[in-house]
Amino acid sequence: MSRINIHISGLRLITYFYAINLTLLVGFFKVLKGVKRDLGTFKEEYLKNCVFLFTGRKLFSMLKNIVFFILFFWGLWAHSQSIILSENFENTNDGYLPDGWTKIQENGSDGWVTGNNLASNYFQVPPHSKYAATNDDECNCNSSRNMLITPVIDLTGYTAVVLRFDRYFTRRYGDDVSVEVSTDGGATWGVLKNLQPDEDWKTEYVDLSPYGGISNVLVAFCYTDNGYWASGCAVDNVEIFQPSTASYRFFTHRFYPFVCAGDSFYIRFSLVNLSISEVTGFDVDYYLEGMSLISKSYGSMNLSLLDTFDFEESFYLQNPGIYHFMAVVTAVNGTSPVTCDTVDFTVYAMSHCGHANVLLEENTATWCGFCPEGDFYLDSLSHVYYGRVFPVSVHYGDVLSFDDGNKLINSYFYTYPTLMINRWKFDTEPYIFVSNRYGWFTRVEEQLAQVAPFRINLTGEYDAGNRIYSLHADYIANGELTGKFSVNLYVVESDIDASGYPALYQVNAYNNIPSSHFYMEGDTLTDYHHRYVLRFLSGGIWGYSGIIPDTMHYGDTASADFVVIVPSDWNENRLLVYAVVEFTGENSVYDRNIVAISGTPVVSGSVWRYYDEQVKVYPNPVNDKLHIVWSGRIKSAFAYGIDGKTYGLNIKNSVVDVSDLGSGFYLLVATTESGKVLRCKFVKK
Repeated sequence: MSRINIHISGLRLITYFYAINLTLLVGFFKVLKGVKRDLGTFKEEYLKNCVFLFTGRKLFSMLKNIVFFILFFWGLWAHSQSIILSENFENTNDGYLPDGWTKIQENGSDGWVTGNNLASNYFQVPPHSKYAATNDDECNCNSSRNMLITPVIDLTGYTAVVLRFDRYFTRRYGDDVSVEVSTDGGATWGVLKNLQPDEDWKTEYVDLSPYGGISNVLVAFCYTDNGYWASGCAVDNVEIFQPSTASYRFFTHRFYPFVCAGDSFYIRFSLVNLSISEVTGFDVDYYLEGMSLISKSYGSMNLSLLDTFDFEESFYLQNPGIYHFMAVVTAVNGTSPVTCDTVDFTVYAMSHCGHANVLLEENTATWCGFCPEGDFYLDSLSHVYYGRVFPVSVHYGDVLSFDDGNKLINSYFYTYPTLMINRWKFDTEPYIFVSNRYGWFTRVEEQLAQVAPFRINLTGEYDAGNRIYSLHADYIANGELTGKFSVNLYVVESDIDASGYPALYQVNAYNNIPSSHFYMEGDTLTDYHHRYVLRFLSGGIWGYSGIIPDTMHYGDTASADFVVIVPSDWNENRLLVYAVVEFTGENSVYDRNIVAISGTPVVSGSVWRYYDEQVKVYPNPVNDKLHIVWSGRIKSAFAYGIDGKTYGLNIKNSVVDVSDLGSGFYLLVATTESGKVLRCKFVKK
């Protein structure tokens, strides 16, 4: 891995459009003449010229399309793959299978069918074109062996064969999917591959080369619910082909696109060998705004058919701005490639480099015996990273649950207790939630190190007489931004005491487990304290879109006003509100990440103002005297404890006396003589 330094100049070059099109036209006629050597020269010269003539986002997009066209056309002409079977289900009547395809299912099951929307409550399929699916959730039937079977495939004369398909399978509720093969008309089947769970559509490859030369091959997608009321599986774009001598898949992995200007951005790439030839090395050209950036060579590998090579690059982004990159594989084993994906990605270098806070969404329930341990670790995270993490316990199917909370769990979770961390899908985790509680701290640290694209300023007021809470939120852009953002407001009750309320008692599965924090505390916890209970989602689980514009410049501000009518059974003295910003991707519900969050307590009878530019204090932790680093005069101060209580403080010359406070975590709120409200967190020893 190496670092590539980037400096964006304000100078933009003039585009000589006609000259470029003439170059393209000449190159095209060379292709038609079949001059293979000249075509390779043309491709190199075209790229060399165009990257210096094109500039700007619109022209960059044009260049990307032209480059892709040239590489694709040249690839098809020179080394096209031989397609043996291809089915995308688009021309199939809903509910039926394509001609020649068959299925096997248990009595009472619908088996595999086709359509555009075959989802259900517990089988949420991300948006996609028409596909084939089996839905065990909808029928709640016996799906012990539901098979979707291809037509008979004649592989006579083929030595290398690959199966490629898209699939959606999350293994929720204990189901499994395998790819199987038969060469005796379906009398017996052998497993080629067991699918691993994923939260989104994923492309799979299976090597069918061992069956080359056989004339009666059947391939099947086999789904089993393992006797449970499970979810389902979807399959699309099934293709069986003979690999060419030079075909590859090139892609980037999921990455966080916001970085601080003057810092490095890291991104991971993968190259998959779809060729019958072994790959020992390849070259990649990187472009920025359509202009050539650098060429890199990667070697020391031996990739056979379907092997993958992963590598990482970093780009040093000196100035604030929006960076549009393109990466093109230009040669493999010293020869220009045939077909290979061109990848492009966008990075936002922020002018203001505040680190991101983290939203923690844990799923739990009073009937869930394993959930007390989840609550314990969630509470531990809130203490260790006080002021940086915003915890939420989302209850399901109990007296503390509500419709939007149940929808949230149905959309993301299926096992208890688990945790979403800024709704981010980590590459090494099979799901968007993290089930290993011991790994929560590491994942939270990763998200805390990210850069927030927004600062959030909050002004709130609670009318205790009418139990109405009003909040004004300002979302201030930390740099140049484009994309879809939504905003939301979480209302959380920090502590609900179950004592004396049987409906709130917590089931405890750890009573006989010595290593647990709840060992020997009873199978039912009658004096349990439910922490950070989600009470209300102002914008539902997806928030409000359209409040933040698609394009923002540094310092631009978008605003939203929220009103919450506090029910009588909520303790307003323990209410917290979290204002969040979600970056909305284009693919699915699993591509919606929390990128900014701020919070404030609901303080009875007073106006609360919160500014993200927090004041510094020392020492922290403190014994008795807390010094506020502020150039002006501090008029008054109070502390807000995690117990929901407010404590008045004596202050003199920016030194606050906290000696009377008990040990723990506090929020200091100080008002200057000019009326500015300052805020910071501190720990009292």
